[in-house]
Amino acid sequence: GGQIVGVNALMTDITAHKLAEQALSRQREEYRTILDSVPIIITYIDRNGRIIRINKAGADGLGVSPREVVGKTFNDFFPPDQAARFLARSREVMDTKIPVVGSIYQAILPSKQAIWTYTDIVPYLDSNGNSIGSINVIMDITGRKVAEQALLESEERFRNMANMLPQTIFETDEKGNFTFVNSQGLIIFGYTEADIAAGVNLLQAVISQDHGRAI
Repeated sequence: GGQIVGVNALMTDITAHKLAEQALSRQREEYRTILDSVPIIITYIDRNGRIIRINKAGADGLGVSPREVVGKTFNDFFPPDQAARFLARSREVMDTKIPVVGSIYQAILPSKQAIWTYTDIVPYLDSNGNSIGSINVIMDITGRKVAEQALLESEERFRNMANMLPQTIFETDEKGNFTFVNSQGLIIFGYTEADIAAGVNLLQAVISQDHGRAI
C-alpha cells in the first residue's frame, strides 16, 4: 500500500580510500611546506604563460601574496622586454621538453630593484608525459655578482699599481705558467701581453742551468 515499513541500507567500507586521501593530503601539505621554506623562487607556468603556482619566496619577491600571483603572467610584474624573454625561454622548454639550466639574467622587480638571477627551467609534464607547462627555479645571485664585480675592480687596481712600479712583478699558476706580468717585466723579459695570454712558462725566462733551482 506504499507505506514505509523499514529501510534497506547498503554500506561500503571506504577506510582504505579515506586513508589514501589523508595520506595524499599530508603529502601535499608537506610539499607546500617544503616549497615555501626554501629561499629559492619556484613558479609553475602553463602553456598560455599564466602562473599556476608560486612559492612564498617567489611571491615575496614580487611584493604580493601567492594567491595574487596565480592566473597572472610575466607581463603583470615585469617590463615588456623582460617578460617576453622569460616567456620565450619557458615556451622553448615546453615545446622541446628539454631543460634549460644555468641561465643568468638581470631582472627588474616590481619594486624597481634590480637583481641577478640564476635560472633553471624544466618541463612540467602530466601523467602521460605531455608537456603542460614549465617549472622555473630561480636563485637570487645578486650578492655573488656584486662580490665578483668587487673582485674584478680589486684585481684591476692591483694591476694598475703593479704596472706603475719600476720592479718586475709577475704571477704564475701552480705549473709555473705566467698569469700576470707587469709592464716592467714585459720590458725586461721581452714578452708582450699577447705572448703571456698565449702561454709562457716561467722556465722559458730562466737559463737552463737554473731550472732546478727555479722549480
